[in-house]
Amino acid sequence: MDDKSIEMLLSEKKFISKRDVEFIRKQAIGNNIPFKIAIAKLKRISLGMIFLHLLFLLLAIVAFITGDPLQFESFVFVAIVVIIMIHIVAPVILGAKLFFVSLKE
Repeated sequence: MDDKSIEMLLSEKKFISKRDVEFIRKQAIGNNIPFKIAIAKLKRISLGMIFLHLLFLLLAIVAFITGDPLQFESFVFVAIVVIIMIHIVAPVILGAKLFFVSLKE
């Protein structure tokens, strides 16, 4: 598939906005890569961020079981701040949406 047909396919999906498609286009142009590779990179970022979320959840469970309540409260606060920062820096939601789009011809 060429870039135009991928862009048309993405714009047909209800859960992917025009702003999302524009972001992918800017990523592809800025990095001088095809649309398909830009989408694959966004999916990879999304998987990495989901893994980090699960890691934070596991650490919270360990801190809750082994630590005292104050340590757990401070960990939860830091984890919430870090997760918010992750969502600001990385396009996790867009990458997750792209998992539901098949680019096979």
